[in-house]
Amino acid sequence: MIGRPCALSIAGSLTGVVVLATVLTAPTAEWRNGERFDNRFSDRPEVALSGPPARIWIDTDAACGAGKRVDPDDCLAILHLANGPEIAGISTVFGNAPLEITDATTRRLAHGLGEGLNVHRGAAEPLPDAPPTAAAHALAEALEAGPLTIVTLGPLTNIAAALDARPDLRANVDRIVAVMGRRRGHVFHPSEGNGLGILLGHGPVFRDFNVAQDPKAVATVLAMDVPLVLVPYEAARRIEIDAASLRRLARFGGRSPVVAALLE
Repeated sequence: MIGRPCALSIAGSLTGVVVLATVLTAPTAEWRNGERFDNRFSDRPEVALSGPPARIWIDTDAACGAGKRVDPDDCLAILHLANGPEIAGISTVFGNAPLEITDATTRRLAHGLGEGLNVHRGAAEPLPDAPPTAAAHALAEALEAGPLTIVTLGPLTNIAAALDARPDLRANVDRIVAVMGRRRGHVFHPSEGNGLGILLGHGPVFRDFNVAQDPKAVATVLAMDVPLVLVPYEAARRIEIDAASLRRLARFGGRSPVVAALLE
């Protein structure tokens, strides 16, 4: 009589494991909102922008090189932007790693790029707990000097703090380009649409990370009358950086080997 419930319990547990494994490895050919990935942009008109910016500000939670599972995208973005318009400044923020790591990574990258890029230490925690920072002050000074496009690669904490404290400077924000955003019903899942399973395809369902890190900052910026361009993860989900990509990057010369070395 004692052994039977134990046997049933074990059988039930095994059944649960089998069901969970089946769910995690089941093919997911459709997006969770019922739309195919290939058709997500084809029926949507392009948004007309005001042309390339003359001055940009970069806000980043770069942590490339800090660990095997840290995203390399911020460092690659900064490398690309360093070849573009004038960079008025770079601010650091918590996100992909604690601020100590993201600030040190960004300074190391800026020094390696050799462009005299000014890096300003930003928020180590989300609003409303984040105290005034050097980054928010420096961003305000850059906006006082003229119109600015703000490229945010992490949480919006620094941007929200600066523009909330100085609403008079919002008119000088040409646009904010933020790496975040999703459509209603869209669950972040890199293997959706390629026929692979959730577990074996890539991993678990992801969050809209930059939003989730500081939702109050996002709400604060959305309430402001400033142009905002959201770049959701699906825009780059087909881009994969592997070892061969890094070898090619290192051979480009110029500033590229600096970033390739950080990403190894």
